[in-house]
Amino acid sequence: VPVNSTAVVKTGPMADMKQTLKAFFAGSKVLFGQLKTYRKLRKVPLEELSWREAKIVAETPRHFLRMLPLVLNPLPPPFGFILIIVSSVLPKQLWTPQFWSDEQAEKFTIADTRKAYRRFLKVARNAKGSVAEALSLSVDAMVVIKAMAAPANEAQTNSEMKEMKREALTTACVEAFDHDAEGPLALEKLPKKHLKKLLRANVPTKGSLSSAALTVTSSGTIRSKLENVAGAIVREDMMLMHEDEVGLLTDAEVRDACLARGLLTRIPESILPPNEGKGKGK
Repeated sequence: VPVNSTAVVKTGPMADMKQTLKAFFAGSKVLFGQLKTYRKLRKVPLEELSWREAKIVAETPRHFLRMLPLVLNPLPPPFGFILIIVSSVLPKQLWTPQFWSDEQAEKFTIADTRKAYRRFLKVARNAKGSVAEALSLSVDAMVVIKAMAAPANEAQTNSEMKEMKREALTTACVEAFDHDAEGPLALEKLPKKHLKKLLRANVPTKGSLSSAALTVTSSGTIRSKLENVAGAIVREDMMLMHEDEVGLLTDAEVRDACLARGLLTRIPESILPPNEGKGKGK
């Protein structure tokens, strides 16, 4: 979703209020433009939409309902303006991305990245033993198979062996997580404790995903939610690859897409384990 490029620069109380109102009205223009696009596209089959069009169809109704009390504020000026200015104190909680400045969007992304890193770190720690065991067994097996299939008189150099292990690791990862192949790390094989952490890492903003709520939720329901998340990402990826839209994405869209896939584009050094901060701030 495009963010508002109107930056809020604080140079004094009155100037600050004017900049806030300017940013709000610019955001309203973006939101109503997307609402107009949504009305045109809402009945178009999903497979005929581009990635950005699909995002507009999926997100615009939610964004519009959230901003409805402000953009259709019945209070006359200046009381209506006061409500807008007060709401701008908590833009991440009370405003949608259309109303954020570039600086705010980047700031919020850094905060979200910090939280995402911690969530995915919990998932990795929880599954470290089972993942390592499953992959090491699969990699060893693949290396042996490839070595046996190679010509007997062909010398295996260190570089060739490294390449072989790299290919074997890729194959092992696919097979370990493969549902149809009944891989040891497929959703059906994961314990509920790991499923809960995995779901909360991938869908962190839903209030219904609290620890207490998930405790009484069946493993089958959690697996179904995870499959829906993965399916939505796969569909988006297909749109991006088919349309070659990656190069057309804005910085904000790239950051959002990466966060949705667990690709942390910027990891604050303050939350990294010791000796891992160097070179990972960008």
